[in-house]
Amino acid sequence: MRFNDFTLTAPDNSNFNLYEYGQNNPVLLIFFRGAWCGYCKKQLIELAKNIDFFNQKNIKIVAISNDSQLKSSLLKTFLKLPFPILSDPDTKLITDLGLTTVYKTHKTSKPAVYLISSEHDVLFSYVGEEYDDRLSIDMLKQKIHESL
Repeated sequence: MRFNDFTLTAPDNSNFNLYEYGQNNPVLLIFFRGAWCGYCKKQLIELAKNIDFFNQKNIKIVAISNDSQLKSSLLKTFLKLPFPILSDPDTKLITDLGLTTVYKTHKTSKPAVYLISSEHDVLFSYVGEEYDDRLSIDMLKQKIHESL
């Protein structure tokens, strides 16, 4: 399955384009519910702690939620994340991928992971059905080993 290109506005107001970002490298897309989600923050911290593993595999990471650009920027700074955090405030990308869920009264993303090759093919994906349904870092590493 091929993953369609997308462009989102980064917190610094530059355009982030998936195909340009992963030009010669696989990309790990992490969809998360928002900066308010403790499970999401824990997942992002685990990814950051394991950045050497991803660097050794030449995998670029990007995380996406429907938070505002300001919240995304603050989250990246506060957690000292070494990868981009992008905003999809109107949930267009999240909706196009079928990841939309509702938390209280607003739309958000199901927790999801996509590993995309430099040729734009989905090597593996995982979509959680509940807020705490996500791959552990060990399971994620195993899936990456199996996929590359």
